[in-house]
Amino acid sequence: MAAEIQNSTDALHQNQKQLKQALYNLKQTQAQLIHSEKMSSLGQLVAGIAHEINNPVNFIHANLSYVNDYSLDLLKLIHLYQQHYPNPEVEIAEQTEEVELDFLAEDLPNILNSMKVGTERISKIV
Repeated sequence: MAAEIQNSTDALHQNQKQLKQALYNLKQTQAQLIHSEKMSSLGQLVAGIAHEINNPVNFIHANLSYVNDYSLDLLKLIHLYQQHYPNPEVEIAEQTEEVELDFLAEDLPNILNSMKVGTERISKIV
């Protein structure tokens, strides 16, 4: 009888040990599943943000070449006016100084090029 009790006790301890291991494994699996779900949600969020950033950046990037061309055309036109009408009215001369036309004509293409490089860098990142 004592042997049977000992065998039952040993079997009970073995079952208890197996149940503890099973519980530990379940908790580990649950933690991994929760982590996987969080990472999946984070991935979806990041993809959505990237998409929302890329759309306007691509729009800007695609139109920068047109803005650059139009700006150069306007600056050429202004230069032609300056050649053919070297003595503008006072209001035009004042406005030319106020907007710093010479600096603007030099800097605008640089700014547009910087914007192009910036949008390219953003597109590569996102």
